[in-house]
Amino acid sequence: MYKRQVVIAAAAGGTVWTVTADERELADRYEHTLAVADGRYFTAAPILDDGVQVGHVFLYQGEPSWVFAVLGEASEPGSYDLIVTTDEWTATVGSCEVASTSCGAGATVEADIGEIGEVLLVAPDGTTLTASLPDR
Repeated sequence: MYKRQVVIAAAAGGTVWTVTADERELADRYEHTLAVADGRYFTAAPILDDGVQVGHVFLYQGEPSWVFAVLGEASEPGSYDLIVTTDEWTATVGSCEVASTSCGAGATVEADIGEIGEVLLVAPDGTTLTASLPDR
């Protein structure tokens, strides 16, 4: 009976090891990517315009920390201010120039990205596109 339990346990362990191989490889790549630039955390969130996704924002906690926004479907051309907010402060950290419908902009930030609650892109007409960050 004991031998049978050992065989079943070994088979189950081998199955779990095989099934989780992709997740372990992804975790190894993520860890390596963060290590290259002394990073500790990376996250992303959708940029929304009245609930419709029009882009996305990436935030990186490292040395230095940074924010990068990509707008894929702007409602109008012009310069969009890139604004970062925490509970303590709000700052315009860059701008995104839309020639037709898209743009990208990034900047380093002097904040722990875990403290950032929102990243905004504000259009020339005042339209505000919002990326709300997950629980901080």
